[in-house]
Amino acid sequence: MTSSKLFSRVTLSTVAADTIVSSLLTVQTSGRGFSDITAEITKFVKQAGAKEGAVTLFIRHTSASLTIQENADPSVLEDLTTALDRLAPEDGGWRHDTEGPDDMPRMSRPC
Repeated sequence: MTSSKLFSRVTLSTVAADTIVSSLLTVQTSGRGFSDITAEITKFVKQAGAKEGAVTLFIRHTSASLTIQENADPSVLEDLTTALDRLAPEDGGWRHDTEGPDDMPRMSRPC
């Protein structure tokens, strides 16, 4: 396999983790769309007093996802919405709804 990609990596660094801090963040939404949680994550890191480390995010809902982007251009969210609408349209004939009324859009459920 040939590739024109060039990879580079800085030298390894080691951090001893003797403390793990966790918190549950609940985000109430009105439906589909994006929720910027950057400020909440920043607040968590500050409250934890972290100087070095990693933040691990886990989302419990199966019909939601996490994305990471630089968010410099607001039209990126519009492009992402357009791409997701093409990939999984609301009226795609989805059948699963075992997780409740927020599992899939109401208009796509069989009557």
